[in-house]
Amino acid sequence: MTATEGRFLRHVETARKTQLSIRIAEATPQTLALWDAHVQPHIRDAREFRFDRKWQWASLLKFHQVQEAIIGLAGARRAADVRLLQVFAERADGTAFPVGQVLLACGFPFIRDWDAPSIFLWYLAAAPRQALHAAGLAPDLKLMRPLVDIAVQESYASGFEGRVGLHAARSRWNLAANRDLYNRYRHIGLAPLPGGLRASVGRRNDRRYFYLDAPLALDFARRLDYLR
Repeated sequence: MTATEGRFLRHVETARKTQLSIRIAEATPQTLALWDAHVQPHIRDAREFRFDRKWQWASLLKFHQVQEAIIGLAGARRAADVRLLQVFAERADGTAFPVGQVLLACGFPFIRDWDAPSIFLWYLAAAPRQALHAAGLAPDLKLMRPLVDIAVQESYASGFEGRVGLHAARSRWNLAANRDLYNRYRHIGLAPLPGGLRASVGRRNDRRYFYLDAPLALDFARRLDYLR
């Protein structure tokens, strides 16, 4: 394991190149309630399009935990460990505020090689500017790379060599948002799954799957080392 691997970020950057200290931890019912009370309403009321406008994180966590348990009991494959991790920043009064979160399946078949385990990043979300401003935090935090990096570091910690897969959300009605999200994943260094490959058993490849293999993950992580 190199100096890059297996270490969460300790800072995130703003668009103005300033840094904010963060802590990454497993979600609890109490910290999920903080998100629901102080972040999700701003997502729901945002003027800009948000894929996560109607996401209910506790329900998503439970659904994927049950789904993996059923898959494991059926013997289709080994059940993945489903986890929800949050990114916290410290407010002026010393309290922790959730600025982002991810839902991971740890041990999920790698979308480029079904025989290799990986982390599948089911969902990720960053607090919108309005929520950050209301919490007294810098509203221009850059969080997409740090959120994906959580999955990369969990992959290293699990012995999966940084392998990560994810699917870019799709809207039936907002084609511009679909293109923007696809391009953002490409821009931060994720590779699209080639069109001739299936994402996994029973899942067609709609050309919105992305991955990091071992070399790509190492390059991705190293680009964030200054924030560790």
